[in-house]
Amino acid sequence: MAGEKVYKALRSRSRDGSDQGYEPKTGGDGIRAHSPVSLNVTDAENVDLTCSRTFRPRKQLWTMLGGQMSRLIFTVVLVAFLLITLRMYKNKGTVAHTDKIVFNTIITCLNLALGLNFLEAFKDMAKVLRWRVLANRKFSVRETDLILGGESLTKLITLMRESMRKPLTLTVCICWVCAD
Repeated sequence: MAGEKVYKALRSRSRDGSDQGYEPKTGGDGIRAHSPVSLNVTDAENVDLTCSRTFRPRKQLWTMLGGQMSRLIFTVVLVAFLLITLRMYKNKGTVAHTDKIVFNTIITCLNLALGLNFLEAFKDMAKVLRWRVLANRKFSVRETDLILGGESLTKLITLMRESMRKPLTLTVCICWVCAD
């Protein structure tokens, strides 16, 4: 809504600064693109620029901790069910064929759930950590694209191949692929 006010205010300005009616170009996908004219909105009338969100690090910390804590509790519950199942069938002694099938089904389901839980935890960590990695050093456009797609193992392997001359990036990629 505030963006529309800015565009309305900018329509009255042309590229050379005269008031001939500047209309931003629209790409084929509907995204508005501007020419390299500076977008000075200080002289625009009645433009509300307070629509941006305020970053609150403490709130973000608690949101992230809450999400990770719920994942940790779910992991502990899965491990507890796995241990209870193993102990229960260990104390049974000799079991019938149908009990073996039930045991194998339960253990397989719990192992799959635990594995998928770990996979999603690593993907979430990759989503959070990639911004930290990108902020610390300069990367090429291709490397940046591969780092942003870091939750995909194929993109990590491609990043490993393309960063053979950067030992730190290569080492982190190898460790991440091995851990995943």
